[in-house]
Amino acid sequence: MKNILKNNNISLTDEIEFKTAFKKAKEGRSLDQSNLGDMYRCGNGVIQDYKKAIKWYIKAAEQEYAYAQFRIGDMYRYGEGCIQDYKKAGRWHAKAAKQGNALAQFSIGEMYRYGQGFDQDHVKASQWYRKGIKWCVKTAEEGDALAQFRMGDMYRTGYGTGRDYNEAVNWYTKAAEQGNAFACSCLGDMYYDGLGVVKDDKEAIKWYTKAAKKGSAPAQFMLGGMYRCGYGVIKDDKESVKWYIKAAEQEYTPAQFRLGGMYIVGDSVIKDDKEAVKWYTKAAEQGNISAQLKLGDLYRSGLNVIKDSKESIKWYIKAAEQGNDSAQLKLGDMYRCEPGVVKDLELALMYYVIAGKNGDSSALRNQDLISKNMTHFQIDKSHQLAKEWLIKHPRPNRF
Repeated sequence: MKNILKNNNISLTDEIEFKTAFKKAKEGRSLDQSNLGDMYRCGNGVIQDYKKAIKWYIKAAEQEYAYAQFRIGDMYRYGEGCIQDYKKAGRWHAKAAKQGNALAQFSIGEMYRYGQGFDQDHVKASQWYRKGIKWCVKTAEEGDALAQFRMGDMYRTGYGTGRDYNEAVNWYTKAAEQGNAFACSCLGDMYYDGLGVVKDDKEAIKWYTKAAKKGSAPAQFMLGGMYRCGYGVIKDDKESVKWYIKAAEQEYTPAQFRLGGMYIVGDSVIKDDKEAVKWYTKAAEQGNISAQLKLGDLYRSGLNVIKDSKESIKWYIKAAEQGNDSAQLKLGDMYRCEPGVVKDLELALMYYVIAGKNGDSSALRNQDLISKNMTHFQIDKSHQLAKEWLIKHPRPNRF
């Protein structure tokens, strides 16, 4: 949860405007309550305070004020003044979208696209994007930083518009110059990758730093990598670890997984197996497939941790249920012939069939090998179990 308290140099004029707005909001009109929420959220005439912003947005939203409902949704989505909660974000966005709020419609499109609070569905994502795009363009042209950021995102990805990296940079820059942390981070990406601009690591560092200081976990993660490798800056292991930890402490799983990898081999830090497992576990518990697979490997081999086949199987299953072919294959191997694991050819074949359906050639070979030692009844049972498993755990779309 992020609750930024930023002590601005507040002008007398701004302070007077805030006091007037506060007085109006207390009278109970939804528009005034929402406006006060904006002032607390942006730090206009008052110390920035996300918790107080959401309090006033809720007062307005309870009167069915669509814009306030949208803002609450965004604050739950990004963990501003509250615990990040995609389900609650989706419910508030849906309330606003039902009333025709286009920014909420656009946000729902993003959430369907990334599987945040809704099952990932790229068709529904496009439908919602189209509903919100006209208003998004209008508000972006009027100077709204969030809308400008989202315009940049549309041009960068091609969702709702044709892909145009130059236009993406144009909109990201407009939003970033207004201090939008997401836009700063994305602009750093554009300079880092050379998309729509000449590749420039120093310029990427500039924008990543702006975003990172505002609390952007992806920017903090990228800064960690750039200090680690010396891209655009002098190589600095301490600075690298500092930024990785900042991102990891915000539950950003790529940073948690990276720290696990650094501690397991002593890369830029003192080798520490317990610290490595701690960070791998944090990432794995949030669904990071690479971390789940790594923990499965560690507990299976007994390297860096006490060997534990049950724990290994647990993490492989979590990765397998997310469609990871390697985890499915390894589960087949463990049930077929792993020391310390009760042999179960039916389960082994089931996992080989599942991995084979996902295109793993080793799994297809192992199906033939293991089937030679099984009855027709066992083989049929394994195929039926695999069919049921695949219905329950459909392979995720990866676009």
